[in-house]
Amino acid sequence: TPPAYFTPEGSSLASMVDGVLLVVRSAKTSYERLVSVVDNIGRDKILGVAFNFCNEILNDYGQYYYHYQKKG
Repeated sequence: TPPAYFTPEGSSLASMVDGVLLVVRSAKTSYERLVSVVDNIGRDKILGVAFNFCNEILNDYGQYYYHYQKKG
């Protein structure tokens, strides 16, 4: 759906499904906006969160996976 904080479609569709995966843009989506979306959708519906555009340093497992993928 379009971003949940711009249109009511996300909240409306969330009421029709068993679970929701939130996609959050790292360092762009404010905490307050995220809390508002979670409150509108309902915590019980949220199955997980995927962070896009995350520039954090990878942990050891992530670095292993990253290098493994480059070699393959």
